[in-house]
Parts: sequence; structure tokens; C-alpha cells
Amino acid sequence: MGFNLSICHCGMETTKKQNHEYCGEFCRLFVEGNHEKVKGRFPKIPVPCSMCGESILARKGEGYVKHFCSSECRKELNTSPVRRPLMNHYMLFYLKRHGDWISSQALSNILSRHGHHGNSGRWSGLLARWVRLGAVEMRKMQGSRASEYRFNPKVQTPVAKIIVQRGI
Repeated sequence: MGFNLSICHCGMETTKKQNHEYCGEFCRLFVEGNHEKVKGRFPKIPVPCSMCGESILARKGEGYVKHFCSSECRKELNTSPVRRPLMNHYMLFYLKRHGDWISSQALSNILSRHGHHGNSGRWSGLLARWVRLGAVEMRKMQGSRASEYRFNPKVQTPVAKIIVQRGI
């Protein structure tokens, strides 16, 4: 995929890979959450902590949106007995954010754009574990041996908490 010069919803000119609508996570949350500017400025928007669910206020221009409200919440995930807890966290996080059925190849492409590398077979192996534990649903793609996955919509627990609770 080549790089294109594009305009984000916030009006910033940015160079991103094709089919990437936003300049960053804040803008995606701002648009998808139907937030509005206040006096011409971007307001702080609440984002739930991936461990405890407590709100974190995200600001435009921070560069990234935090996933954890405190170092204690991040440490709780990192010290869980699950092998590679952050890799599992980001995979489940993006799967939950996507919301719809997605192939392991498409998920691999999304994760690699965000710096989480691995091929579709690697992600399929991790996803199979979370299917067995009930956090992810799987179905076979029509006319193919491949599968599609989605985050189980019945699961309301924050993503990192799922890894700590079910990953033992």
C-alpha cells in the first residue's frame, strides 16, 4: 500500500496509508462518538480504561489515546499469567473496536498499521484461544476454508480485564 496525502475529519493534512480515515485515535473517537467542537475547539472526550472501565479524558494533540487510567491498571495486565498480554490486548481491542466480522488477514493488516506485527496465522492462533474462552466469536467464510472473527457483543467487560480474568 502506498502513502497518500489526505485530509482528516479535523481538517489536518496528514500522510496515512490508503483507507485510513483519521489522523489519529482521538479523531476517530471524536467522529464516531458524535462529539462536537465547543467554541471552535476540540473538547476533552471520555474514553474507558481497558482494565477498570474508569473514564480517561482524551485530548486532541496528545499524539495517542491512553488505554489505561493508571500505571496500576497497566501493571495488572502486564503481570497477568497470559503470554504476551499486550499483544492479546491490542488484538482484542481492535477486534472490539471494529465491531463486525473480520478475517484474520484483515485484522493482521490493521494491527500491522499500528505497529503490532505478525501474520494472519499467528493472529488466528491467538484468536482461537479467545474463541474457546468465549470473548471472540468465529464463523466460516462462505466458499472458503478461512474463518471470520468478531468480539463477542455479549461481553461487556473491559478488554484488559478479560485477559486477566479469563486468561489463566
